[in-house]
Amino acid sequence: MGAIADAQLRFAATNLADIIDRMSAAATPLIRYNGSMRKASAKGKLRQFTVVIEQDEDGYYVATVPSLPSCYTQARTLEELAPRIREVIALCLAEQDAPRMKFVALEQVEVSA
Repeated sequence: MGAIADAQLRFAATNLADIIDRMSAAATPLIRYNGSMRKASAKGKLRQFTVVIEQDEDGYYVATVPSLPSCYTQARTLEELAPRIREVIALCLAEQDAPRMKFVALEQVEVSA
C-alpha cells in the first residue's frame, strides 16, 4: 500500500472510533465501545453481536451482522442506524438461533477486480 492508502486507512480507523463513540452516546446502553451490540432475551440474558458498519456510494450507512445470515439494515445517519440494527437483530433471532461467536479482528482486503 502507498502512503495515501495508509493515510486513508488511519483516517478510516479514527473515523470508525468516532462513529462508535457517537452511536454509544446517542443510543441506549445496548451498544458497547468495541462495536458489539447487546440484546436482552426473554430470560434477561444478554447476547453480543458484532456489527459491521460501512458507508455506500450514495452515503447510506449499511450495518450487517456476520453471525446472522441476511441480517442487515441501512439508514442515512448513524443515529437512525442504531435502533434499526437492534430491531433487525431481534427479528432475525425470532426466526433463527445465532451461533456464539467472539470478535477477533476486522480487516480490509484489496483485490483486483
